[in-house]
Amino acid sequence: NSIIGLIYSLPNLHSLSISYVSIPQFRRLSIKDIDSFCRATTDNNIRNVRIAKLNEVKEICFFNHLCPRMEYLEIDVISNDKLESLIQTIQQTRYLCVLCVNMRKISDDFLQKLQTMTKNYSIKWVGNEIFIKIKH
Repeated sequence: NSIIGLIYSLPNLHSLSISYVSIPQFRRLSIKDIDSFCRATTDNNIRNVRIAKLNEVKEICFFNHLCPRMEYLEIDVISNDKLESLIQTIQQTRYLCVLCVNMRKISDDFLQKLQTMTKNYSIKWVGNEIFIKIKH
């Protein structure tokens, strides 16, 4: 709830960097909290989101709804299996253009699988980071 309040109170915020995400349980939100979430989603101008640690892919769905104008998403730590789910999830985003993922270890087999999964994307590997640019 605090992240929603923060974003709601800073409507001109363009970048958001979070070290840990614990998404709210919407079943437990009050009507006031739900109203704040709706206002925060329509009023914010967040284009860049950085998440240090992604626990579950549904957290990206939360930020996709909370920051509907998100163009750039950076995730520092993610496993191979979560990356596959993440790519499927970002295909549903409206404005996202670039996904940057820091991968500590990646096999050649997984990289080849990633290239097969992302035919509508361009992939650039720089150091430990994978940049996936979405071709709209």
